Amino acid sequence: MLGNILKKILYLLALSLAIAFAFNQQGYAQEKEDVIELLHADSSYWNLEEDNVIISLFGDVQFKHGNVYLSSDRAIWYKTAEQIVFLGRVEIADEDISLSSLRLTYYQRRKKIVAEQNVRLWSKEEQVLITGQRGEYQREKKYALFTQSPQLEIYPEKPESTIVVTADTLEYFADQEKGFAKEKVHIKKGDMDAFCGLAELSRGDSLHT
Repeated sequence: MLGNILKKILYLLALSLAIAFAFNQQGYAQEKEDVIELLHADSSYWNLEEDNVIISLFGDVQFKHGNVYLSSDRAIWYKTAEQIVFLGRVEIADEDISLSSLRLTYYQRRKKIVAEQNVRLWSKEEQVLITGQRGEYQREKKYALFTQSPQLEIYPEKPESTIVVTADTLEYFADQEKGFAKEKVHIKKGDMDAFCGLAELSRGDSLHT
């Protein structure tokens, strides 16, 4: 009788330890995902104020944040504020998109990208290329907002199927394969040209104006 009770107690203890270990591993994985890692820089300069740590990085700067890789010629890391300004030839890539520009601000906590100057965003699975002089991208929502001479191309590597859309503002929802063009919209496919004030590009390459 006593032996059975001890066995049950030991079993419950082992089960409790296993559950606690699983939760700790989950928390560790989440914590690791939230940590941004500096992988490389040729040189750095540190400004170690008490409440404002700023690190200037020069030469082949490389960061990793979860599954996204970020690189540039130089960067200013506002470590306390959890944001990084990348300068020069900036490139970002994960399993969904690749993005390049000449200047980019990365907000670590919100996983938000604000890119400026010669911005190019390539959505891999959807085969969509968006360009412009200013673009925002929210990684968790997979949402892009482009202004300042934006252009959206669907299947740019297939000239016979390519659709080109320009407008004052372009929005794209990668998860929904849906985009919106607003104000001074110009749509071109082959010899076809269309102009309107608002257009929606939905799943199946159909256009609604």
